[in-house]
Amino acid sequence: MKKLTRKSISVLLSLLMILSVCGGMAVLANAEDTDPPAPAAVTYKPVAAKDATCGDDGNIAYYKGSDDLCYVKNENDEYVVIALADTVIPATNAHGELTATAATDATCERDGNIAYWYCDTCKHYYSDAQGTQKITANDTVVPKLEHSFYKDTYNSYEPSCKGSGEIIYICETCGMKKVETYPMVQHADYDGNGECDWCGFTMTPGACRQCGKVHTGFFGKIVKFFHEAFWFINELLK
Repeated sequence: MKKLTRKSISVLLSLLMILSVCGGMAVLANAEDTDPPAPAAVTYKPVAAKDATCGDDGNIAYYKGSDDLCYVKNENDEYVVIALADTVIPATNAHGELTATAATDATCERDGNIAYWYCDTCKHYYSDAQGTQKITANDTVVPKLEHSFYKDTYNSYEPSCKGSGEIIYICETCGMKKVETYPMVQHADYDGNGECDWCGFTMTPGACRQCGKVHTGFFGKIVKFFHEAFWFINELLK
């Protein structure tokens, strides 16, 4: 009985040891399964060398990583990691003779421009005579001005029942003249005193406010109705 007990204890301890080892391996296996995936490999694309000009930067020959973060150059048959700034060859700014354009003021009829210089070698515009401040062609333009009109009250006249009207506007910047014409208006007796409020013409009682005639009969009343409707619409549109 005592030997059986010792054997049983030995077997039990062995089982516990096996379980402990397997359990530990299982934990390690699970830990490996939860590790983050390895990053994708970066591929490199060669970039050809480009000479700098008087107006544009150049660059050395280098390799650009597909992640847009890594840059490499070949130095003595060894690949060396560099920064993007290390690939740049600065512009020489050694322009030839720059063509100068004087500034012109903008008007209401045309655009103006700032003073600028143009290099025929690098085909760029500059805001300084030394050719160091590069600008675009659009930057040289000063947009034309808006007209500023005032009413020429001396030569303008309002429409009336005696004739059409003509209102003249003149731009105080460039002198451009703009004329607006208005049709003659009909006699109107708003206060009902039998006289035209515009010219004092004596109006026949019951006369049409559009044509000044007296329309009689059934068809005459229809004509007057449409005439006065037209007159009323014209008054609203003034």
